[in-house]
Amino acid sequence: VAQTSLEDIAKQAGYTRGAVYHHFKNKPEIVIELLESVMMPFEDLLQEASKQELDDPLHTLETILSDTLAKLLHDRKRKRIHTILYHRCEWTEELDPVYQRMISIKKSCHASTLAFYEMAAKKQQLRPDLEPAHAAFLMQTFCQGFYWRTLLTPKDTNCNVDIRQTLSVFFQGVRKLK
Repeated sequence: VAQTSLEDIAKQAGYTRGAVYHHFKNKPEIVIELLESVMMPFEDLLQEASKQELDDPLHTLETILSDTLAKLLHDRKRKRIHTILYHRCEWTEELDPVYQRMISIKKSCHASTLAFYEMAAKKQQLRPDLEPAHAAFLMQTFCQGFYWRTLLTPKDTNCNVDIRQTLSVFFQGVRKLK
């Protein structure tokens, strides 16, 4: 990405350089637009569900995550763009706005998932030795690592089985033992 020019992008997309410059000031704007185009409604789902009184917030969160990851891993366009961003992008100073936008998305997702863990803690469903903020951080790290690895080695993953099993094991670890 760092070595790609706006002219290269225009040529590959079948547009003139002027047409690209008409819509985008620079390469980071294009990359941010790509990033925004492949975002899932994950945050919206989390925010909507976290406003409700849930009997089992951890189960709800597990279901939302499982469905979202399954959709991500079965969507060729999203996988292609995420593979570029996560595995083929050099984070140069020029691309700092893209990096900052990705950090902003991660912080927003953390805040949204934190509400579920706080709700679970109030219902005494979260392990007592695990703070809600730490659980939200662990879950985000766990999911990002799973997704990152799956993008890196897609043939090694049976997405339909691995997502559900992986999340099930994770959520068993954060649930309070009965």
